[in-house]
Amino acid sequence: VLDLLFSLFIVFSFGAILFNHPTLNFNNEYFICCLIILMIYFVMKLSSSFLLLSFLPFLISVFFILELYIGLNQLLVHLNTSKNLSLVITGSLHNSGVYSFFLVICLPLVCYTFKILPGSKIIKKIILIVTLILIALILANTKSRTAIITFIAAVIFILNYSLSDKIKKAISIRSTKTIAGFILAVLIVGSSYFLIRIKPASFEGRILIWQTTIHHFSDNLFTGIGIGEFSYYYPKWQIEYFSSHHSPPISYFLNADETHVAFNEPLQILIETGLLGFTCFVILLIYLFNIKSNGNKTFVVTLKKTIILILIAGLS
Repeated sequence: VLDLLFSLFIVFSFGAILFNHPTLNFNNEYFICCLIILMIYFVMKLSSSFLLLSFLPFLISVFFILELYIGLNQLLVHLNTSKNLSLVITGSLHNSGVYSFFLVICLPLVCYTFKILPGSKIIKKIILIVTLILIALILANTKSRTAIITFIAAVIFILNYSLSDKIKKAISIRSTKTIAGFILAVLIVGSSYFLIRIKPASFEGRILIWQTTIHHFSDNLFTGIGIGEFSYYYPKWQIEYFSSHHSPPISYFLNADETHVAFNEPLQILIETGLLGFTCFVILLIYLFNIKSNGNKTFVVTLKKTIILILIAGLS
């Protein structure tokens, strides 16, 4: 049934392009991304298990290493210059935030590749630790708050994979769980406050975007404003906000900008596709997280961890 629905969507998409649909066309980056993802889905569906389980993670790991090298080179080149490092460390992606997300999101698949490759476990762990240190160095300079939070989650996943069974058994004790949970909560609250203080103006600007967007959610409750239409509507909404609020917070006024994204993927999906589209999105996530495979359990778990990281990265 899912394959049939995806097939119909692809046929409809190409039909929309053919007949010059005003929204669903090659100028709509969100539409193109959805189309590419569906095509990749069918390629993976029709491919052999070898391609899916071995070649694809290896290919992603190669791109990861290349991007990591490019970012480190940019860091070294501009380290002693007057340029803002948070803007020049972009890899080949031309955006420091997107670049930071890419490095972090790839980590579960990179770890999976390390696991299936032959070689000494100690050497592979050393390489992994060095890789994490290098990513932390890049994130410290790009100052991408959400990427840092996502990185922390990725490190937790890696630790869970690397810890011995004895340590995992000790952590499973109720008292130890309570202590570990308390420490984790303190770390999350403390790191969140620290990350907000890194770029307080940017955070205030995003609060303005979210508040303004939520205010207009009921305008198109069920169907949304249309995929990719946020960039058209939001500037108008922001003008309306300042027109109707004669004494807005000074931080809102100072940080208002010509924004084309909501900086929150669930919110943008909700506002663009409405309750119907958002419900489909949630159903798809539930379906993905309920997929099980006895023969390829490790790979399936790795993909689920990657999805979790993508969801965390999409929150801001």
